[in-house]
Amino acid sequence: MPPAPIAQRYPHTFTRHGITIEDPYAWLRDTDYPKVENTKILSYLHAENAYFEAFMSPYQQTSQSLFEEIKARQPAEDESVPYLDNGYYYQWRFRKDAQYRTWYRAPAATPEAWEVLLDEVALAAKHSYFRLGALAVSPDNKKLAYSVDIDGSERFQLNIINLDDRTPIGEAINDTIDTPIWNTQSNQLLYVSLNEQWQPLKVFAHTLGSSEADQLIFEEQNSSYRVSIDLSQSEQFVFINSGGHSDNEVRFLPRSHAASPPTLITPRTPQHEYYVDHGNHEFVIRSNLQTQNFDIFRTHESQPELQHWQLWIRGDEAHYLTGHLVLKDLLVIEERKFGLDQIRIIDHQQEEHYIEFPEAAYTVGLGINPSFDTNTLRLGYTSLVTPHTVYDYSLDDRTLTTRKVQKIPSGYQADMFDTRRLMITARDGVEVPVSLVYHKDTSLDGTAPLYLYAYGAYGYATPPAFSSSRLSLLERGFVYAIAHIRGGDDLGYQ
Repeated sequence: MPPAPIAQRYPHTFTRHGITIEDPYAWLRDTDYPKVENTKILSYLHAENAYFEAFMSPYQQTSQSLFEEIKARQPAEDESVPYLDNGYYYQWRFRKDAQYRTWYRAPAATPEAWEVLLDEVALAAKHSYFRLGALAVSPDNKKLAYSVDIDGSERFQLNIINLDDRTPIGEAINDTIDTPIWNTQSNQLLYVSLNEQWQPLKVFAHTLGSSEADQLIFEEQNSSYRVSIDLSQSEQFVFINSGGHSDNEVRFLPRSHAASPPTLITPRTPQHEYYVDHGNHEFVIRSNLQTQNFDIFRTHESQPELQHWQLWIRGDEAHYLTGHLVLKDLLVIEERKFGLDQIRIIDHQQEEHYIEFPEAAYTVGLGINPSFDTNTLRLGYTSLVTPHTVYDYSLDDRTLTTRKVQKIPSGYQADMFDTRRLMITARDGVEVPVSLVYHKDTSLDGTAPLYLYAYGAYGYATPPAFSSSRLSLLERGFVYAIAHIRGGDDLGYQ
């Protein structure tokens, strides 16, 4: 086997904030990235690849067997559960062995009359790299805004087309990110732009057919923050969120006047996070101002300022409120209760209930729920032994209907696997949850190999979710463990 390649070191220094940094490997960064044509860099990368191939050659047969196993668990064709939005059903499909989706829609009056909305396969065929960023159909159902990344830079080009004849409407808009939002009249949309440092700091309004430059609606002056936009569940307001990892502030403007100056709800203060939805003439706000695990407040849309907020739902050490959705007759709360995902439903009479699920340990969250006036809630559900499942929950009779279960073409028997949740005492005495999954034939006497995964940063909770590729380990006698370590918010914001 050839020796491992060793990258050469060349003297190089640079200064930032008065500090001089030595970087002898700076030559490995091509200044023209993502285009890399520097022969010296490419030569070293080829040597790394050659070493990898030589090192792995004794395991080629095992590697190929694992690849075929994992591939056999992926369906050759797949499709999403349709959802209804503004008079149309929407769905994506993977055609046989396709690497990209094709998106469809059908009128609610004739749900069998599917038409292609966007064909990623055709778009990707023109490029060596392709990634769809966002899709947004206009309220009049006649136009489509979609964004694509064709070089891996995560800078998306926003395109607008007429759905009748697929012709472009105006020039493409470069350097965007996230999903654009149409105004009520379908002749203008809001989007977030990226600067040269890949920072999303500005929101623009683009008017169809206008020869004038796009109008700047909002600009964040603090470059350590980022900006995003969202549409309220009522579809009456657009929210502009500006913040970092531990504080933020939200502005709003009416969707019917999308180019109007946004109104600030309350200025950001250290360690205060808040998130806003709207419905029934109220702003409903999830905030950690008073409780670390968040509370829910409400205020009339004409009085959004902090002094008018009224406490609605209190969080506590056991109830960590992680999300909320305002419907016409209900408030839906995503929360984590003693570390377990829950969906709580509260009506206008303050009567509440939790959705009951078939397993003791699982991961659940809200799916695509575009309608404000609805009696059905779309949910995504999984566990370490249950493939990803789509449920529709009836808000009338409180029943779950299975709409889709992840297909495992090569076969899967859930009853051949077991899962457990343990509490492990850390060195400082704090108990840390650990989720286990293993084949029923695997011994738990300490002789089986263990694959331990953990991630603790940015408040991200690692969900105990199903993985079809993980089965190759479990069937070979491995125990797979997820340590829900601190840094994630599995047991609460604290």
